[in-house]
Amino acid sequence: MSQSAGAPPPPPPPPPPYGKNVDHLPAELLLSIIQYLKINDYVAFALAIYPILRTHGLVPPLSADIYHRIILQPPQQAEPTATHWTLPTELTEEIMSYLEPADRIAFLFS
Repeated sequence: MSQSAGAPPPPPPPPPPYGKNVDHLPAELLLSIIQYLKINDYVAFALAIYPILRTHGLVPPLSADIYHRIILQPPQQAEPTATHWTLPTELTEEIMSYLEPADRIAFLFS
């Protein structure tokens, strides 16, 4: 027998390494991060990476107008009489611990 076919083709190159950002994190890892966040941290985290959480189905859909309004509104001065939520933070966090991530962010955005 002759070896007229030649050498086999080289294997394909390995895939490029992932960047050092959260774009490629699996949903399971994002959920692990979320479970350790406090209320204010969760809101900031969810707004910072909202498009990524949305692709995983971990947050409810927001219209572009509402999303930009939430992101771009200046922080308001908190007045003790202006708040409508009268439960202590600890109790609120306990309630939220029973919610799924999408329900948690919907609750906070409302």
